[in-house]
This record gives sequence, C-alpha cells and structure tokens, in this order.
Amino acid sequence: MLVLKRYGVVAALLCLLLSACSSTPSPDDKIGGVKIFSSAEQGYDQASIKDPAWKPPVSTRLPNGSRVGLMVALDNEIALTHAGTLGRGDFRRTLIPSFDLPGYVTESLRKRILGGVPYQPVLIRPSARLLRYKSEWQKSWNGKSGNFGEWQNEFDAIIKQNRLQMLIVVSPYELDDGVTGTSQTLLGNGLYNRSGMGKTQNAAFSTIRFHRIVGLPGKLQAPVEAPGERLYVEIPGMPNDIPEPFSKPLQFTLEKNVKALIDQKVDSFIGLLKQ
Repeated sequence: MLVLKRYGVVAALLCLLLSACSSTPSPDDKIGGVKIFSSAEQGYDQASIKDPAWKPPVSTRLPNGSRVGLMVALDNEIALTHAGTLGRGDFRRTLIPSFDLPGYVTESLRKRILGGVPYQPVLIRPSARLLRYKSEWQKSWNGKSGNFGEWQNEFDAIIKQNRLQMLIVVSPYELDDGVTGTSQTLLGNGLYNRSGMGKTQNAAFSTIRFHRIVGLPGKLQAPVEAPGERLYVEIPGMPNDIPEPFSKPLQFTLEKNVKALIDQKVDSFIGLLKQ
C-alpha cells in the first residue's frame, strides 16, 4: 500500500508539471521579474517568423569613404530630333554643344555625391569600345546568370585596378518617344520637336541612365531608373520647325534646359544611393 501511495504522489506531481508546461502563460506570469506572453498574444505565430509577410527593404548603402568610380560613356553632341506624322518626315541631326557635355554630367554627379553621400568619387575614362557601344552594352546584363557576358571582364578589371566598391556607368538608351502616331526614337540629349493636330511640341530630352556595378565579379544593382526621373522638359518659345542653321540664341536656350534636366536626373539617382 505504501508503494502504491508513493506512485500516486509521483503521478500527481507529473500531471501538474505537464499541465504547467502546456498551459499558456498569462500576462502576470514572470521569468526573472519580466512578464512573459505567448506567441499568439504578441500578434504572430511561429510559422510566420521564417517568412514574414513584410520584410524591410534591402540596404544598398556602402561603408563611409567607399571608392566609387564615375564613368560617363556619352558623345559630346546635342541631338535635334523631329517626329513626323506616322513616321513621315522623321529626322535626327546633331550639333556640337558650346560646353563639354560628358564633362558636365561627370561634374554634376561628382558634386552631388560629395554633397549627399559619404563616398569618394573616382573619375574613370570609358574605353573606346564602350563609347562605340554606349547604347547597346546594357543589353548584355543577364539577371538569371548574374553577369555582363562579354563585358564582365572589362568591368571587373576596372573595379579591381581602381580599388572600387562601386562602378557607376552613365550611358544613353535609345527609347521610343512615347507619343502615339509617331515612329521616332530618342537617343542621348537634345531637342524633341513634333508638329501635329495643329499643335507643336518642343522639349529638351535626356535618355541617360545610371548603372551601379558592385562587387567582384561585378553585378548590376536595380533599378537603373530612379523614381521621379524625367525624360522631357518643355521649352516654351521655340519655333514650330527646327531651323537650319540652328541659331546661337536657340542653342543657348536648349543647352540651359538640357543641363537642368541632367541635374534633375542626377538628383533622382543620388536618392537611390542613399537607400
């Protein structure tokens, strides 16, 4: 009988212990003087911890003082682009600007990096090959394989030789003008002129974009187009038709608007570097 009583006491104690372990602690339960709550009372379940519904955005910031290469692959030219109706009368010609356009883009970017993010900009000249294929090399990036194909070795060599944490390549795209009823494309920086339906549109345009290549081997960071970045800015007072030759006063007005558009695009890009 004594043995059975002892087993009964042990069994009772085990039951109490198991019920205490399986019960949900109340807000008044404490461990080391600190209140404890169940997962359900905290508003989440254990299954969601590994794959939460919301994740904070991935930071792309580099350490302070990081060396960042600036390589601008642009021709020193201003484009005069006219869009006709249904592709009839389209033309594109260029003129030499009164300022160093690639140098202006480089300096605008350099100044804004120094004033906005704690990086050390390093100026790098683009290769002749990159200048020749300035609007095509971007297509080499393969997101699935994570490399630039035939351009990978060139970018990796630049990053390694200059001890860079990031290489920024600025180059133009050939883009559709985005206007229904035309077949014109835009490339580089310049004037877009279109007459139709009794109206004339004159705008400065810029199709340059900023490509951040990071690491070894170098990989492209998305996006290459910042939110709020503009393609056009209207220019009032331009003639309905692009004159030949293009007068110096008109060229001055156009260049002023192109510079302002470039600065706006650079400002938008600096916002990406701060994320």
